[in-house]
Amino acid sequence: MPDPGRVRLSTTTLGAAGAPAVLLVRGWGGDGREWSPHAEALAGHFRVIVPDLRGHGRSDVPDEGSTPAEMADDLAALLDTLGPAGAIALDSADSTAL
Repeated sequence: MPDPGRVRLSTTTLGAAGAPAVLLVRGWGGDGREWSPHAEALAGHFRVIVPDLRGHGRSDVPDEGSTPAEMADDLAALLDTLGPAGAIALDSADSTAL
């Protein structure tokens, strides 16, 4: 679980470290495991990064600060920690619709 210095986000990474990065973010109330079929399909071509947002899934639950802005800052810090030069980000409130 990478520690970007904010909260500890439970994160799964698949694919080659040098491949282009794809960030899959599950919407409010879900967790990254819901992306599993998509992540596995993409991992042959991309470095797939699947975090749980703060307060969701297996990530830390802070006492305060669970706003969308804080969650976006967490994701930016996570990408800085993992080091991809750039990432395509996908967010879905219902990943089963993809």
